[in-house]
Amino acid sequence: MPRLDWLAQLAAGGHAGASELLERILAPDRVNELLKLSPERVHVLAARVPVVAALLALRHAGQTPPDLVALTRWLSKAPPPYPAFAIALREVQAAGSFLGEADIKWLRSFLLRFSG
Repeated sequence: MPRLDWLAQLAAGGHAGASELLERILAPDRVNELLKLSPERVHVLAARVPVVAALLALRHAGQTPPDLVALTRWLSKAPPPYPAFAIALREVQAAGSFLGEADIKWLRSFLLRFSG
């Protein structure tokens, strides 16, 4: 994990090669394995690596019911267009509204469509 942290720091600093390598290393199945071993470390990585944040957002969106606070946090750190949905979720929560089952299904399908 220390090597991943180092690679994440390089990628966050704008190193294109480190960013590309990090995306290949952190495929969804590998992130799921890392979550089993060290969820705290994955959360630290997700705070710095947008691709990992997007994967965590997808995991939270898949829960029934989804943890909207965690979902919003990871959407805001994910690459575009995900942050726009974080803003929308914050506004829904601030207005005291809630998401119905149809809204949640739509959100999940949107996130899956943009996840590649």
